[in-house]
Amino acid sequence: MHNRGTRMPLLPLEPFLFPATLLDHYEPAARAAWWVLHTRPRAEKTLVRRLHSRAIPFYLPLYPRQRNYSGRTRTAFLPLFPGYVFLHGGDEARRRALETNLIVRTLPVPDQGQLVQDLQRVQRLVEHGTAVAPLDHLVPGTPV
Repeated sequence: MHNRGTRMPLLPLEPFLFPATLLDHYEPAARAAWWVLHTRPRAEKTLVRRLHSRAIPFYLPLYPRQRNYSGRTRTAFLPLFPGYVFLHGGDEARRRALETNLIVRTLPVPDQGQLVQDLQRVQRLVEHGTAVAPLDHLVPGTPV
């Protein structure tokens, strides 16, 4: 039995980084590249479950959002970048990801090193418990 006010996750935290060392050390690979996968609405977690089951490297930054339900605080883990998953792999991995029918389009990453640095920074913020959440008021393509 749980006390009122106890924080319980709505769902347990699922894999969000595979393999766990994916962002540890970046070295450009001839056969692998980073891709940004634009997903169908609300399909990010389903996509990463399928990528995980196929052993395709991915990163889905998540943040915790707490809500009160019937006097209990519940935590849900939501995508920090709604509609996007980051895939690392070659053409075969990209093709296998597209076979899920959960991807609207794949976006190439012109500066692979910069993306990895940015993703590493995001992951460090998440790991250290820094409060992160999407900003609804930003317009795509405008500088912050």
